[in-house]
Amino acid sequence: QAPDWTESEFEVLVNSYGLPDEELAHRLPQRSMGAIEVVKEGIHAFHLGNDISMLSQMMRSYLDRRHGSVVCPKCGMNF
Repeated sequence: QAPDWTESEFEVLVNSYGLPDEELAHRLPQRSMGAIEVVKEGIHAFHLGNDISMLSQMMRSYLDRRHGSVVCPKCGMNF
């Protein structure tokens, strides 16, 4: 099992809109593409108001702090 995501890893993912998956995987070498996709889905669910149980407390707090300055890595919506 991989260690918990760090805030710096999560920040890379949060700021990844438009980045090809291969480049994102290169920037997050400890994370599988599956794990990256799950967290992307979680960020997308966060701004849609859906289930975010896949996001850690650190991730939720980070998104709350950055409210208004996040671009969803899944759909490109600013929230």
